[in-house]
Amino acid sequence: MKLGIISDTHGRFAPGLEGFLNGCDEVFHAGDVTSFDTLLCLRAFAPIAAVRGNNDHTMDTPLSLVRQIGPLTIAMVHDLVSPLTPSPVIRPIIEARRPDVVIHGHTHIPSAQEVDGCLFVNPGSAGGYGRAGHACTLARLDLDLATRCFTLRFFELIEAQLRPLGTPTTHSLRADREATG
Repeated sequence: MKLGIISDTHGRFAPGLEGFLNGCDEVFHAGDVTSFDTLLCLRAFAPIAAVRGNNDHTMDTPLSLVRQIGPLTIAMVHDLVSPLTPSPVIRPIIEARRPDVVIHGHTHIPSAQEVDGCLFVNPGSAGGYGRAGHACTLARLDLDLATRCFTLRFFELIEAQLRPLGTPTTHSLRADREATG
């Protein structure tokens, strides 16, 4: 399965984004969509799970969510604050559900950090409002149910061209989860 991970589109459908979305089985949007039209555009490519960001004043998306895909548990929130000191919105979810992956946004800076067996992923900004030198960044999680592993890849959209950013990393699912799906 290919899971697209985006955040902070801020009402903009960046040129070349459709190339990233094509082939995704599901897309996770970590908030600051800011436009229902943008959400509709995204839904044309794949089912989308989205949370509300600090600029989503008119959106009816939830503040957080948890999705189970086979043995993989994903939690998502817009403003995580920090993997070491998660916000009060997501902290109880992390403690109760022990997700494999927590997706978040807000900073516009792509990052991945593992803490206590949980991978915290920020795809950066898919709207082209990046920081730290990145114009438009995205992430993809490729899930292999047979091996119970997933690979995280980051990408940049530069002049509508999708380019790898950094080195892909492979992670094992938590051993204590039942194999399903």
